[in-house]
Formats: sequence, C-alpha cells, structure tokens
Amino acid sequence: MSKYRYKSNIIKHYSSLILIVILTLASAVTGVISNHAMDNLITSHTQLYPDMLNVIIKDNEELVKVFMDERLYDKVEDNPDYLTNFYSMGDVFRVKVWSKTGKILWSDDKNIIGKRFSDNIEFNKALAGETNYSVEKANSAENSSEIEAGKILEIYIPAIVDGQIIGVIELYERYDSLAANIRKMKLFLYVTVIVFGTILYILLFSIFYNAFNKLRNINHQLDKTKEVTLFAVASLAEARDHETGYHLKRTSVYVGVLANHLKKLNEYKGYITDSYIDDLVRSAPLHDIGKVGIRDYVLLKNGKLTDNEFEEMKSHCIIGAETLASAESKIDFASFLTIAKQITMHHHERWNGEGYPDGLIGDAIPISARMMALADVYDALRSVRPYKKSFSHEISRRIIIEGRGTHFDPQVVDAFIAHEQEFKETSEKYFETEYGTVKRFERI
Repeated sequence: MSKYRYKSNIIKHYSSLILIVILTLASAVTGVISNHAMDNLITSHTQLYPDMLNVIIKDNEELVKVFMDERLYDKVEDNPDYLTNFYSMGDVFRVKVWSKTGKILWSDDKNIIGKRFSDNIEFNKALAGETNYSVEKANSAENSSEIEAGKILEIYIPAIVDGQIIGVIELYERYDSLAANIRKMKLFLYVTVIVFGTILYILLFSIFYNAFNKLRNINHQLDKTKEVTLFAVASLAEARDHETGYHLKRTSVYVGVLANHLKKLNEYKGYITDSYIDDLVRSAPLHDIGKVGIRDYVLLKNGKLTDNEFEEMKSHCIIGAETLASAESKIDFASFLTIAKQITMHHHERWNGEGYPDGLIGDAIPISARMMALADVYDALRSVRPYKKSFSHEISRRIIIEGRGTHFDPQVVDAFIAHEQEFKETSEKYFETEYGTVKRFERI
C-alpha cells in the first residue's frame, strides 16, 4: 500500500467514524432535548386551565354540591351551562367530572357516568394536587367513544374550593392541534443540532488532519533520516570495495521489483506484503556491510584469492549479520533489521546448497536472501570491476537463466525474466564505467 493510499484510508476511516459518532449523538441529543421540550410545551399548555376551571367551579354551587355528595350525580342536567362552558377553552371536545373516589359524576359520554376508574394514575396525581396529562390512543373502556379523535391529550386538573381538593376535572383535547407545533419544534432542534454537529465535525476533522499531517511529516523525516543514515553506513563498506552508492541504489530497486512480482504468488500471499517490501528495499543496501571487517589486502586484491583469503572474504556475511543482530538486541520491537540480517547472512547461499556461509539448500534460504542473491549477481555482471568490463544485459540475462535451479531460486529467476526490462533500464540509468562516476554505457 502506498503512503498516499494509506493516508487516504486513514482520513476516510476517521471521517466515517467521526461522522457516525456525530450523527448518533445528534440523533440521541435531539431525541432527549425534543422529548424534554415537548413535555415542557404540553405542561405549559395544560397550566393555562387550572385557574380558569376553579373560577367556574367556585361560581357554581350545584357543581360543588355534586362534588361533595357523589350520590347527586344523576341530578345534574344533561348539558348544564357551567359544564358546557368548558368547551370554549382551547380545543376541548370532551369533559369528565370525577369524584374524589374515582367515580365519573358527569360526562357528555353518558355511557360512563356513574362508573368508577379509580386505578387511573393521572387521576390519582390530580387528586394529590398535581395538574398532569397523558397522550392516549382512544382504545380503552374509559375513552372508547373518542376513537374518531385519534390521539387524545387528556388533562387532569384538581378541582379546588377554599383550598381543598373536592374532585378532578378531566379535559380532552385533540392532540393533533399540538402535534404540528411539536413537529416544528423537533425539526428546529434537529436542524440546530445537525448544524452544530457539522461545525464540530469540521473542527475535529481540521484538528485531526493537521495533527495527522504533522505526524506524517515527522515520520517521513525520520524515515528519510534513517534511510540516509543506513545508506551512509552501507556506503562506507562499499567504498572500500571499489563500489559506489549506485550499486546500493540499483540492488534496492532490483529486490523491490522481484518482491512485487513474488507477492502475487499464492505461497507468498500474506508474507510478502507492502510493509515487507518496504523493509526489504530499505535493508538491501546493508547486504555487504560486513566488508568493513575484511582487511584491505584481501578486499582490494585484484588477483585470485588464496583459499585462506577466500575464507576471510566469506566471513563478511557473518560479520555483517552479527553487527545487525547486536543492533537489533537493543530494541524491543520488530523492525526491518530482521530482514537485513537475513540478506546480510545468506545472500551468497545457492539454491543447490553450494553457497556460503551455511550451505543452505532451497527453501531453507530466506526468500529475502534469495532475491538479494540474484540482484547482487546481476548487478555485479553489469558493473565494471578492476578485472573485467561490464557485461551487456543479454549476456547477464543468459548467465542468470543458466543458474536457474542451481544458483538461484527458479521462481526468483522467473520473476527476473518477467521484469527484465525494468532491470535493464535501472542498470542503464545508474550505469558506471569508472568507480564513482556515471558515464556512457559500454558493452562487450
């Protein structure tokens, strides 16, 4: 995964997460606030009635007598003025007069007069002195005749005379008359919360984006500093062996090309990942770091090495790996040094087991080292040495193919063949005809 794609995914995931959180909070806050506001709106509405009702009750002795003696309920006229006047209050369409014992003393629904509903919670609250309400669907025995009204706002008001509660008045209103205002209020609250949520989202996103970019830039600077430092350390070893930084650059490109091909094969899926390839490319320049421990006489000798000198030369693999292992022991987390140790120790191993230092065979050789082996040999063939000119790509290609299954892993050779043009272009882009100097291309 590229750094730009990684950045895009991080931002996308954060944006989605924070948006979901804000929408969830907005919905929850809107619900809580709107329910509270709705309750306040209806409560404020119901508080308009108590004083008006109690004035009517106090001025009508006949009604007070009925309250005081519920046995007189059947003496009340069908539609007395002092009760029908209640209908002029707001959107009232039905009235019930309750005794203190829960008996219906009067109602325009004659079917329930004389019946008791003392288990009514709102009635009992009003009897305790609290004006309260409920929003009901007309489906119970008590209000079955109001089905055509849909939802009903039932308001329970204590009837008070001379400071004493003598009964309860219940007024019915059509809830729809308040519902329109409630919907407007909810819409206003929802829009308000969404606007503030959007502002919060923008602020949080800006803070995150700036912090993410700052951290990314710091990490990029650290990565570049680390790469430059590693390159400088590796260059010290290469400088003693008539090499330049271009050898390090080329071999890093080569292993990257090979790894990107191999990661598509089933046996390497989940192992050769984008992160693995980054570490491999970063580690490649360290493959010959152990040469700093080889004597100049042996390292720089133009002629054929003696058996003892060759054994000393082979020790650069072990010296490099031990150096990196020592460095790795000082950290307590996984790092690219694991791969660096592998390629440093085993890039001279051969597929058939005839390599060094351990004579590993086939898959026992780490895949990182198998890729490094081909990259290093190809670059050596293409490069100028004190004892030879550079080989053309065609000759180098033939030698690599001849080593398939003996010197090199067959799958790594196949990857090389599939991408040989990239190898050729890289070698020509950074070609050297003299040590440390990039000049025209020479062929033999």
